[in-house]
Amino acid sequence: MRVTTAQLSTTLAREMNAASRRHIDDWNRVASGERISQPSDDPLGSVGQNAILREIDRIEGYQNNTSMLHIQLQHEDVLLQSYGTVLDQVRQLVLQANSGVVSVEEMQVLSLTVDAWIDTLVNLLNTRSSEEGVYLFAGTQSDRAPVERQDDGSFLCNHNDTVREVSVAEGIRIAGWDTAETLSFNLPVSSESNLSFNILDQLQTLRCVLSSSPLSQALFCETIAQTLERLDVALERLRGMHARLGMRMRMLETFASNHRRILLEYRKNLSHIIDLDYPKTLSRINSQELALDAARQGISRISSLSLFNYL
Repeated sequence: MRVTTAQLSTTLAREMNAASRRHIDDWNRVASGERISQPSDDPLGSVGQNAILREIDRIEGYQNNTSMLHIQLQHEDVLLQSYGTVLDQVRQLVLQANSGVVSVEEMQVLSLTVDAWIDTLVNLLNTRSSEEGVYLFAGTQSDRAPVERQDDGSFLCNHNDTVREVSVAEGIRIAGWDTAETLSFNLPVSSESNLSFNILDQLQTLRCVLSSSPLSQALFCETIAQTLERLDVALERLRGMHARLGMRMRMLETFASNHRRILLEYRKNLSHIIDLDYPKTLSRINSQELALDAARQGISRISSLSLFNYL
């Protein structure tokens, strides 16, 4: 079959255009540092790349949850320490009131001090987050203050003891903030009784007794003994919650370490799939440039061919 000069030029031009596109694609790979810019570059590698990217997204989601929850629990740790400090100071005040050397006027001052400590405890329990404005100790009903002071001076809890949980790994959820109800309400009167009390009402009773005039010695002694006993119960509850909080924080630190290790492995595997072999690619680019130059020269010579040159 006779091939005309025009057909040969067209074929060479088509092949040169294809080689030029490959040349441009290789330069784009050099610019991006990735050998797979589209699935057709490596269908099997592209499938592996997408699978690893999905896993990275999943683990990064858990990692973000873990980091966020750890910060929240650190905040709770600070608040629980403040809460315990207040209870300790109230206990010292009760012992001072029971020393037998406190005057009526001093009892009034102690009463005012107890009232101030009650306000401090309520404010701690009704702490809101600076970012979202939600009540931190309110459980799942975080849009409502967990503790409310009634007109008669007693305290009401929103009775929501459901703790918000956060997913930190596949199938694993860790509790977030504890609730005001667990911390300050539903405290057991004794191990033999099903009755409960809340420490805020107990301190309110103490305040009323300290400010009463004339002071009933029998009521005073009974209230002092009961308050000391219930403060010890509240402090024991606090210590238990603080210990569990520390366990959750250590668990989060373990999960965070695992997430970092897993992400490192995934990124190494991803790098093996998509990272460009620069020496190999640059060598191929040099070969392509030589081939393109030769093709251009060939087309030029073919285009200049004419039968008249041989007449």
